[in-house]
Amino acid sequence: MEVFEIVDEITPATVADSLKALDEAVDGNEITIRLPYNGGGSVEAAIWLIEAIKETKASVIVEVDRYVISAAAFIFFWFCIYPEAHVEAKTTGQPAILVYHRPRMIIEDHLAFLNDLNEQAEEWEALKEFTEIFDKLFEYLIAACGYTAANENIYEYNHCELKHQLRHVRDGYYSNQDFVMPA
Repeated sequence: MEVFEIVDEITPATVADSLKALDEAVDGNEITIRLPYNGGGSVEAAIWLIEAIKETKASVIVEVDRYVISAAAFIFFWFCIYPEAHVEAKTTGQPAILVYHRPRMIIEDHLAFLNDLNEQAEEWEALKEFTEIFDKLFEYLIAACGYTAANENIYEYNHCELKHQLRHVRDGYYSNQDFVMPA
């Protein structure tokens, strides 16, 4: 069994060895992609890794440990929401916290989400594509947590309007806040 630990960050360089192994794998190979203490990184590299995992002939374990943020959480959640017969998404057995948020870019030392840009920005198309992918996965993820149309309703209580806790989660995500979940 081959084990690839992608610690700290998802980048083209940190996923390169695992991409090669996944591409060269044959039936019967077992590959573990471990994402411990991972702060995220490149959405593009995360998508490359997801595609390679989906297309490989190997049996794959995507394993998380401690904290897994952004692009790394995206990889893990992908295989939780879109299961593949040859892929298992799990923890190492240690507690893990996953932090998921909409894609963003650093532009001249400023944090930019899609709604901060306009269509003339050179980063617009890539960020729009990534945001649509993340948003779709988030909608399935929150539905798996129990979010339904009924959660959209406002609850009238003592002259106050209250929201369901999952509606707060959803509103926060679409306001570019983090969605934090234990694994």
